[in-house]
Amino acid sequence: MFQYTGEYKKHTSSDSDMMDFYTFTPSPLCDGLPLPVDDELFALLTAAHRLLGVLEGMVMYSTVSNIIKELFSLKEGCFSFLVDSEDSITFYDALKARTSKHEDLQYINNLIAAQQYSYGKPITISELSKICGMIIYGPVSTQTAKIRNEQIYFHRIDANLKAYMPTAPEDILPAFDDLTKFIRMDNHTDLLIKTALAHYQFDIIRPFEKNNGVIHRVLFPMMLLSEQYQSAQYLCISEFLYNNKKEYYDKLG
Repeated sequence: MFQYTGEYKKHTSSDSDMMDFYTFTPSPLCDGLPLPVDDELFALLTAAHRLLGVLEGMVMYSTVSNIIKELFSLKEGCFSFLVDSEDSITFYDALKARTSKHEDLQYINNLIAAQQYSYGKPITISELSKICGMIIYGPVSTQTAKIRNEQIYFHRIDANLKAYMPTAPEDILPAFDDLTKFIRMDNHTDLLIKTALAHYQFDIIRPFEKNNGVIHRVLFPMMLLSEQYQSAQYLCISEFLYNNKKEYYDKLG
């Protein structure tokens, strides 16, 4: 974990081993985060915005946009599931998700419904909790995901070493609140940089007991749609992340 993006917080476990471990609390994004835009990053941003513009034009004049949107939604749901899973389910399995009784395919179906619900919604703690709840309990459920009150442990280490573990429960709400405020604030940050920072920050915090990975990938289209990029509904970010999973996790960690 990059030290400048936050701070390690030392804890001592309450079990008989009395082992020390560290959690990572991200720096508030609303306070500003040093991220210089060098020539390489500027070129990448320019190319990305140009391609988004091209896609916007294609979507605007497409005569079968609803069919394409549905297919891409299914594809995104399938690959978002696979990014966090070792399952062998394919996109073609996901095409049958609405009628299949297979548990994993039903989960993908829930994910797709939650993803479609998220389009156009404000990015708030309550809405993200509802979206996470739809993935867990199904689209017709009114249950929401609760902010976790227990620590997620990846490993236990000696006190003289520091390694990433998600934000401690007592620090989640302030960090989560800062993140949603940053997303909504008009601070003239490039939209793609802002989206990447939000994705990274959410992954560090991991506010829910499960499905955090899926939710921070849902943030991509939510944020783009908030700036009127209708093409966000036709992107399959998770396919790229799945095909580059090792590098993706290395960059996050």
